[in-house]
Amino acid sequence: MKQFIQGSFPTYSLLIVIFLLFAAVSGISEGRVFWWTVSSSGEIIDRGSIKRGITLGQTAIGPVSGESLSAMYGFWNDMFDSLNVCIEIVEPLWVVGPTDLFQIISMLEEDVIAITNCGNCRLSLGLSFADDDGFGWSIGQAQGINRFVLRAQFSEDEEPPLLFHPVRDFIKETPTWATDLIFGPMGDNLMINRQLNLWLQFVAPELSSNYGEVRLTISLLAKPFLP
Repeated sequence: MKQFIQGSFPTYSLLIVIFLLFAAVSGISEGRVFWWTVSSSGEIIDRGSIKRGITLGQTAIGPVSGESLSAMYGFWNDMFDSLNVCIEIVEPLWVVGPTDLFQIISMLEEDVIAITNCGNCRLSLGLSFADDDGFGWSIGQAQGINRFVLRAQFSEDEEPPLLFHPVRDFIKETPTWATDLIFGPMGDNLMINRQLNLWLQFVAPELSSNYGEVRLTISLLAKPFLP
């Protein structure tokens, strides 16, 4: 039976290392933007040379004429120029270092992970927890037994955030996409050739059944931006 120890564990009994792994979202690797009009029932109405097809995403941008028509657009996936989803990551590693239970550690300026859009389209960014290398921990919104918290913000600032939001900034096992509120205000529309900084905060578990080096991996996700 596993035995949990609280309060009497050796100082610096945990060594935390966090890796960042990039993964482009599949299924949105090719396409081109086309415009059309659509009825209130969702039927696409051709206008001039606008083509029919199955779109990978579409967004209403307001009425065109009357009450039944709206302007729409989407990414098409057949016979068009490729959308190149490309991310360059500088130092995709954060050595958090020796850590005790209950401890909260935030990145310093020298720890920041720089992310650059090296593709040919604007990008939306997301994050998810990938792996703990078999250490036996899980990730969550609040720390617990064998459960840690990892929070993140995308920012252009060269200094770490003063605060990480406990609800909007925590990383989950399932993919979460950045918005103007989630993961800070900058991760939902990364312009071409622009750089963002990824800032992280680690919250250690309350109790742990294992000690030693912990290798945690999170996934950085990217897909073409849809306004």
